[in-house]
Amino acid sequence: MTEISKCPKCGSEYVYFDGSLYVCPDCAYEFNEEDATATETVEVAKDSNGAELFDGDAVTVIKDLKANHKNMTDSARLVSIAFIVHVVGDLHCPKHIRYEDEPTSGGYNVVFRGKRVKYHAYWDGLLLQAYHPWGYQDLANLLDRASKSERKELMKGDVFTWGEENARDSRFTVARGEGYVIDRLTTNEDVKHAERQIAREGYRLAAVLKDVFK
Repeated sequence: MTEISKCPKCGSEYVYFDGSLYVCPDCAYEFNEEDATATETVEVAKDSNGAELFDGDAVTVIKDLKANHKNMTDSARLVSIAFIVHVVGDLHCPKHIRYEDEPTSGGYNVVFRGKRVKYHAYWDGLLLQAYHPWGYQDLANLLDRASKSERKELMKGDVFTWGEENARDSRFTVARGEGYVIDRLTTNEDVKHAERQIAREGYRLAAVLKDVFK
């Protein structure tokens, strides 16, 4: 395997490998080795008018898909759905929030279960993979516990308020730096927070897609 030192999208040097893909903690770009070494132009996501879409354009994508999905090709519709799934997910991940006093969004190393790992990777999957070793469907069944009234309350807001909520609720994760040792007490707290964020993400993503295709 070729060692990848920089993100091909933003040039960040804090790229890490999460076991299946390379992840950039600065711009949240996920890519494989072939993507990183390719020289040809990468195909970009565009809306129905041909305008290029970026990570900050979630609202635009949602509105565009809602208004035009019946006239889109299957591939264009799929790209838009994948974009929405990715962005709504990132909005609820603690390390996809940039704080002024944490300049690399978790691109530094911490010690988890005796090993040095990227803090971003810890929140992106290592934490739940270690404590919930079963499949994603089983995890979904475990976390789908909200009552009808609770789901209705969770689904309020939009991508802006959800991002602000994550920034507030995940603020405690910043008080850790290079070499921080994540002990059992910290892990228990983090697992509860990760489960809460995933549940929020799932209900809200369902609400967004239901609204788009109703």
